[in-house]
Amino acid sequence: MLVVDSMRRLVSASVFLCGLMVVSVSAQQPETITFADGAYSLEIPTAWVAQPPRSPIIQYEFKIPADDGPDGRVTMMGAGGSIKANLDRWIGQFEGGEHTVKVEEVADSKVHQLDATGVFQDRPRGPFNPPVPREGYRMLAAIIETPHHGNFFVKVYG
Repeated sequence: MLVVDSMRRLVSASVFLCGLMVVSVSAQQPETITFADGAYSLEIPTAWVAQPPRSPIIQYEFKIPADDGPDGRVTMMGAGGSIKANLDRWIGQFEGGEHTVKVEEVADSKVHQLDATGVFQDRPRGPFNPPVPREGYRMLAAIIETPHHGNFFVKVYG
């Protein structure tokens, strides 16, 4: 189990995922979720609304209510595939725009961070249906490599 300070640093490394997308703050206590068999935990901002996952591979899903425009979507899951293949797939979901990828070591875990913008090719009805182009979208994503529990993915887009 990681010590509290390490967990705070892990969450801080992923703040770029959460902080840029939250549109309101509440006095309520945030929800805490766990992953990697309880070895890691993340506090979920109170503005996020839990949703039933659209896919059985998604462990947690949230809606981020927007003040103006479409709501944001957050998905979290343990998943397979190579880190490069997943980052390339996410980058490939955007046309035009820009993207950056950086890697940071946090709490004995590598965190691969993606920031992508452009026209997002959303597939709200599943991967085998035609994409719906969403202009002006941004994706902030992280793949957290846990030393003993595989990879955990966090994606925020909208």
